[in-house]
Amino acid sequence: MGVNNFKPKPIVATDEEKYYLEKLEKFLTHLSNSDHRQLPRIVSPEGEELELPKSVFLLLSQLIYQLVQGKGVVISTFNLPLTVEEAAMLLDFPRQHLIKLLNDGEIPSTGKGIRRRIQFADLMAYKQKWEELRHEAVVDIAQMSHEAGVYFTAHQQTHKQTNTPARHSKE
Repeated sequence: MGVNNFKPKPIVATDEEKYYLEKLEKFLTHLSNSDHRQLPRIVSPEGEELELPKSVFLLLSQLIYQLVQGKGVVISTFNLPLTVEEAAMLLDFPRQHLIKLLNDGEIPSTGKGIRRRIQFADLMAYKQKWEELRHEAVVDIAQMSHEAGVYFTAHQQTHKQTNTPARHSKE
């Protein structure tokens, strides 16, 4: 299959494959959580062995996880450096919001208009920073709600609605 002829096809696991996919997922999860320095190998019918590149190992792990969850998968590709449309898709942001971030210098880019490009590493650094800020905001909101007395656990909420004192049990 030539690179220019690649047409992604949807992939869905059959019921018969799910048992083996679950076993494979556990195996790959164990490998990624362990201290192994060597990646898994593929062995050809003739006995030739090749170590999986880390990018292929990560892709395979993500693919198997989604299939085990009963989801279908389609491989999507993008160019490097990224176009504005590709970067917006990877961030799951509206294109115009990303353009504002680029214009404001929040994410470095080169070129103008349809020739504007974003380096993958710069985009992922912004995404990491954005996710950390979002997590901090959620924690802050929960803390403020708790301090204001409007944040209750499900157990506390049930007792508040029935006007009975909340008791702590060892269940």
